[in-house]
Amino acid sequence: MLGKPSLVFKLIALIFLFSQAVFAIDDKPWTSDIVTRDFNGQIDDKIENYHYDHESTSLYYLNSSLKLNIIDFNSNKVNTIPLSTNKDFLSTLPNTWVPNIPLNANVELIDSQVISQIYKKLSELKMVMSDKELFLIDNGGGMVFKINLNDFLVERHDLSFTTMNKFGGDVFVYNDDIYHHGGYGLYITNSTLLKYNKNYKTWDEIVVSNEFPNPKGITNHTSLIWKDEYYIIGGNSTVNQEEIKKALDRLFKTGELVKDTETDKVRKGRALMIGGQNNEAIPVELVRKLQSELIYLATEQTPSPLPS
Repeated sequence: MLGKPSLVFKLIALIFLFSQAVFAIDDKPWTSDIVTRDFNGQIDDKIENYHYDHESTSLYYLNSSLKLNIIDFNSNKVNTIPLSTNKDFLSTLPNTWVPNIPLNANVELIDSQVISQIYKKLSELKMVMSDKELFLIDNGGGMVFKINLNDFLVERHDLSFTTMNKFGGDVFVYNDDIYHHGGYGLYITNSTLLKYNKNYKTWDEIVVSNEFPNPKGITNHTSLIWKDEYYIIGGNSTVNQEEIKKALDRLFKTGELVKDTETDKVRKGRALMIGGQNNEAIPVELVRKLQSELIYLATEQTPSPLPS
């Protein structure tokens, strides 16, 4: 049998060794799991989105297991890096990202389904590189995730809205700034151009001097930047007139919008007045530019039923 002093010494030694192991893991997490292999020209994963860096001739993509794959075409090597998320990552996501799971499901099933669902969604996001850092942009235009290669984590980076009604918009990088043009939301396509502010972690609207060549908005398009010019490729425009009419009818019914029949102008109603001052008259043709705001007010702020 071990004597008391000997037992205490062994326990102290085990605690010391354990603390050293933990320190080593925290210092360079998961570096032993990085796999480097030859690239044989075939990609076995199903790729939803990717980023190609022309400067380094490297292809980056994230698979549904949250493994970042970097294919270096100069050396014909593939580096596979397992990524993870922080403990509080789920709290930063909208409820629509979490799958419906039976209440009587066991903890292991819940954990596996939630992780599988979220990892798959992350792999489907648009991947871009800005200032040598990788970002994932949500299709709706709000959420931004950063791939932290120092800690091998995917982290929520933005402090903006979950979605900004930019579904199917074009995400591109110019001068290391991330932009999002066009998209669909609230029953209509738009031509809004947003720029991601990495310092404030928000999206700012960019006001252009001339109108875009697609006044009806555009979605499901891609782009090419050539000599500081932005070229739009493909895409389509759509307007759900019926839903827009219902939403605008609700605004008129609640008094948030008022139309002058003599001048054919629309102005903001009493519900939108600021400081009791009269609102500036808005020409009818400009109402369409405010539809996102107006329809949001109609669908989110006004619980009354739609007019028949």
